[in-house]
Amino acid sequence: MDQHKRRKRRELQAQYDILSEKILVLRQAHAAEADPSRRFQYQEQIGQTEAERDALLGQLKELERRRWRLALALFLLLLAVAILIMSVIAAANSLGGLKILDGPTPSRSILVTGEQTQVVVSARGGGLTFVWSADNGVVNPAGPTGRSVITYTAPHFPGQDVIYVEVRDNQGHTADSQTIVSIVEEGP
Repeated sequence: MDQHKRRKRRELQAQYDILSEKILVLRQAHAAEADPSRRFQYQEQIGQTEAERDALLGQLKELERRRWRLALALFLLLLAVAILIMSVIAAANSLGGLKILDGPTPSRSILVTGEQTQVVVSARGGGLTFVWSADNGVVNPAGPTGRSVITYTAPHFPGQDVIYVEVRDNQGHTADSQTIVSIVEEGP
């Protein structure tokens, strides 16, 4: 509720309270009055003041209804946005949202026999699992892992080796990629 509406509500509430107090005083005076014409005047004033107070009460209730309608509209808007975001995310994941963006890429592509290097893959999707393997070298960790970075240890003989990665998401999609590293013997 903005400042203007808060001020308006406070003003209406203050007027309502003043009229309620006035009605109480008029009723006490009416009860204490013995003169019928004065009692009639008090009764008329009570009726007019109650009508004014009822009109203020109507305005206060309308302000409250508007406030609640605004709060409900805001809540429904936020709910709709949340549902939209969730459906976009679900659609992205279910429409082949799994994708290998880059890699696997070793830190170094030429290694000495037995040497280690980090290998990284970048993928997009939900609940990704990576399955790493190599033709001759050793990957750590081996088998299914939640890690997109592994350590590769070159074999103890020269040549080329292929490092593979298969990426799986929580929707059952898979994507795979590979890279080649060259293994050389250590020089004399």
